[in-house]
Amino acid sequence: MEATLETIMQEMPTVNEKLSRQEMLRNHDIRISFCSSGCLVQVGCKSVAFSTNRDAIDAIKGYIDDPIGKKEYWEDKFENF
Repeated sequence: MEATLETIMQEMPTVNEKLSRQEMLRNHDIRISFCSSGCLVQVGCKSVAFSTNRDAIDAIKGYIDDPIGKKEYWEDKFENF
């Protein structure tokens, strides 16, 4: 059975459970594949294409700095890819 983003998000602890920043970062691996133009960023089992490397790096840095605060940003990217 393939997990959907909705089921994955339901399984993730909520902000109210007070996960630490490091615990949030451990939930999903992040991989970057550089292309001829831009790159593909994989977070867990989902991928998002960025047209520039700078956009991707800024998004990843934002997530690393504040994984709880950037959770909605990444959810939107996955849904609208």
